[in-house]
Amino acid sequence: PESVSASCFYRARMFVSSGSDWFCSRTGDVADWDYGGDSEDASRAVAGNVALAGSRGDDIVSFMPVGDSMLYVATARSLWCIVGEPTSGGMALVSDSVGCCGPNAWCFDGQNLWFMSYRGLHVLSPGEKPVYFSSSVPGMSCFGSGTLVVSDNENAGVYVFSKDDGSWYVDREAKALWPISFADEFESC
Repeated sequence: PESVSASCFYRARMFVSSGSDWFCSRTGDVADWDYGGDSEDASRAVAGNVALAGSRGDDIVSFMPVGDSMLYVATARSLWCIVGEPTSGGMALVSDSVGCCGPNAWCFDGQNLWFMSYRGLHVLSPGEKPVYFSSSVPGMSCFGSGTLVVSDNENAGVYVFSKDDGSWYVDREAKALWPISFADEFESC
């Protein structure tokens, strides 16, 4: 596509998106985008979209790979999942009401996927539905694409950095979160 809104690597393939469409290269060859390949070739380049039959899907905001087993594809208000190979694994709608707010507004902590939506912070165990983690916390939502979510596995936490909504530390074990702040000279980094 001429304009790419999100990208990632998953199962030795390059994925890119434009609008509600996604495209992925041949396995192991990011220069091969030939979609006319042999349909029996599981490694071929392939394309798809995030829309139910007969409808126009929302624009893809983020790709969220979970190892080599699942690739979550998020719009601002929906979440889809490709299981295994994109040529044979299938794609399913996970949520039609919750998505991700930006390309870096997610992280995987080794067990769970954490992501910010316009409603707040969510946690998802692969194969399950997303669960609100912060729906009752005032001021913790995401409307901007500049949000960054980072896992801190050493301390069993997650950091959420947002210029629009402030920064937060999430204690995964205690199921608690706290607002955090930085000195002015670090805010612009």
